[in-house]
Amino acid sequence: MNKTDIRRLVVILSGFFLFSGCFRESAPQQFYTLNSILHGTVAEKRPVRIVVALGPVLIPDIVDKPQILVRTGENQIQLSERNRWAGSLKEDITRVLTENLNLLLENEGVRAMTDEIAINPSFRISVVVNRFDGRPGESVLLNAVWTISDQGAKNEFFVGTSIIRELTVASDFKSLVAAHSRAL
Repeated sequence: MNKTDIRRLVVILSGFFLFSGCFRESAPQQFYTLNSILHGTVAEKRPVRIVVALGPVLIPDIVDKPQILVRTGENQIQLSERNRWAGSLKEDITRVLTENLNLLLENEGVRAMTDEIAINPSFRISVVVNRFDGRPGESVLLNAVWTISDQGAKNEFFVGTSIIRELTVASDFKSLVAAHSRAL
C-alpha cells in the first residue's frame, strides 16, 4: 500500500465511524405517571352528602411539558428528554388530587369530581401550582395556592398555601416521580 492508499483508507474509515454514530440507537424514553396516595384500593361506597368540584388546576407553562422538569440550581432547570410524563401533567395532577380528596374524605360523605363533570357542586376548589419540580436523589418541592369557594366561585371560604417537600428514596426518575405523587 502506498501513502495515497493509506490516506484513502483512513478517510474512508474515519467517515464510516463518524457516519455510523448517527445511526446508533439512543436510550429508550421512559414514561411516568402520578399515583394517588392509595392507588389500587377500592373505597367503600358511602352516601354522598356534598359534591366538591376540583378545578381549575393551573400550572406554569414551564412545568406543563412532556419532559420531566429537573431543578439543577436555584435559578436553573433542565428538561429531561429521556424521562417524560405519559400524558398531560395538568390532567394527571387534577386526577390525582381528585382521587386523593375522595380517599381522604370518603367517610365524611364528600365526593370530589373534576370541574368538567361535577353537576351542581356544593363547593369548588381551585388550585394554582407555583412550583412542582425536584432533584433526583434529593427531593421534590410542591408550592401551591388553593381556594375553597361556593358553587358559583363568588364567595371564598378559605385560601391556603401548601409548600410540601418530599424526599426521594433513590437518585432515579422512578423515585423522583414517586416523590411528586406523595407531594400531591
